Amino acid sequence: MSLSYLRAVSRSRASSRLRLSQIIEDLHSRCRPEWAAEWDNIGLLLGDPSWSTDGAVVSVDLTREALDEARERGSRLIVTHHPAIFRGIRSLVASEPRALDTLMLEAATHRIGIVACHTNFDVGAVEVANRICDGLDLMPLGRLSEKGPVEGLQPGEGYGFYADFTRKMAFSEVAHRVKRLFKLDGYWVTDPPPAQVRRVGFVAGKGASFATVAREAGCDLFITGEAGYHVALEASRRGLGLMELGHRESEFFFLEVMKSWLQDLGLKTVALNRATQRSKT
Repeated sequence: MSLSYLRAVSRSRASSRLRLSQIIEDLHSRCRPEWAAEWDNIGLLLGDPSWSTDGAVVSVDLTREALDEARERGSRLIVTHHPAIFRGIRSLVASEPRALDTLMLEAATHRIGIVACHTNFDVGAVEVANRICDGLDLMPLGRLSEKGPVEGLQPGEGYGFYADFTRKMAFSEVAHRVKRLFKLDGYWVTDPPPAQVRRVGFVAGKGASFATVAREAGCDLFITGEAGYHVALEASRRGLGLMELGHRESEFFFLEVMKSWLQDLGLKTVALNRATQRSKT
């Protein structure tokens, strides 16, 4: 059965019951496994590809809230950004209710599959760049790779984006837009922040390795989840302002985009944000 047929069917029904293998095939057509970093762990991390579901829960991490939501809704799938299994596991033993071991065991017991779309999503999902640029009123120019800036927003080529405002803006105005878009109470920024901002770079999560590339792309301000003290200090010395939103906070748009992808398949989908508030179909 082709992916195009699956999408056509999903539009004609309120919901579809699909095998996990079909869902993963569709996700991997959008964010290909070969785009993941060598150190990453993506795809189906727990479960049987033959299990089927008509709903899914999306969460940045595997949490108690995500598992409880999946059980309550009868969904057999949780899609996370951060892999629930990252390095070698020696054992799985139930302990505290919110411990990862306990969550994984419960998911297996209730036949709930766990899928991770991490760096392959970051590289493939240009929708994130488009949504952020639209929200901040930026004109996208290209992406950031560890080898240098890449012109154009193409899936599979770099992370995040660099983009221009139509005019130079005071940092305070940029910060206001960022806080509103990402639903933040605050942020961390190098001192002094840039007085005027025209070009912005963005990489979600830990963007430390992209600060130099953002400066190479001519950015006045680089926005990321976390970079670290010494990276931020060196960026500031070289004339690049650096703004940290928080690792998890910077990945807000994973929830929105992944939710829309799963809805395209006809799945009843709920996304849990960092405050575990619901964003439903």
